[in-house]
Amino acid sequence: MILVHLPRTAGVTLTSILDSQYGRVIRLQGEPLPDRFGSGDGLGPPARALAGHMPFGLHESLGTPCAYLTLLRDPVERIESHYRWVLSHPESPHHAELASNRMNTREYVERHSAARFFNNGQTRLLGGTWADYRRTPTAATLRTAKRNLEGFSCVGMTRRFDESMLIMRQRLNWSWPFYERRNAAPVESFEPIDEETREAIARRNRLDIELWRWAEERFEAHVGRLGKEFVDELEVFRALNARPGREERMAAGRA
Repeated sequence: MILVHLPRTAGVTLTSILDSQYGRVIRLQGEPLPDRFGSGDGLGPPARALAGHMPFGLHESLGTPCAYLTLLRDPVERIESHYRWVLSHPESPHHAELASNRMNTREYVERHSAARFFNNGQTRLLGGTWADYRRTPTAATLRTAKRNLEGFSCVGMTRRFDESMLIMRQRLNWSWPFYERRNAAPVESFEPIDEETREAIARRNRLDIELWRWAEERFEAHVGRLGKEFVDELEVFRALNARPGREERMAAGRA
């Protein structure tokens, strides 16, 4: 199982669910390291899942077919969350430039030196390769991203997180995917962005907007076909997941 973790899409929370489902998840950052994935890496039994901010295509380095998962997010919401997270985390490599120049959200997407990476970042990772994912994405990258997503085991939506987890449960034979929200960007100390800022973000994330809308339409159509049984299961899942304490929720799921 490979999770292409698109930044600021609830991928940390999903990775914690993979931990509970597969027992061991290797977190990746940067270039693939195939020699770490076997039983001889000194880290325990072979990993059954991998996750990280990486482009599609890790299965080629592994030399074996793999199932893929990802979550997509409204690009304006994703960039807004990205800005808030970077501003509140000095350890981020993007923080110093943002803070020293006192950039607001619009300036962040227009002027930050890393903007070419986080703008259209979902298209870039899903439609690129290990050789070229740092390049500016194009319409061809978008077409490749759509083609790649068609082969994923599940493409979830951040704003429909619970529904996404239940679909993954059905397709991948998971136990109840209980979770606690992880690594969320702060919201209390930030004012909502204005319409001009939203438009500025949208202009620089046109490819991501098209990709997200395309994927969301497919997701909503699938949910619509699942019917009342799925709606009832969703209600049960949310009720169980709301119980205090992870251990209690896991015990409830096994009951």
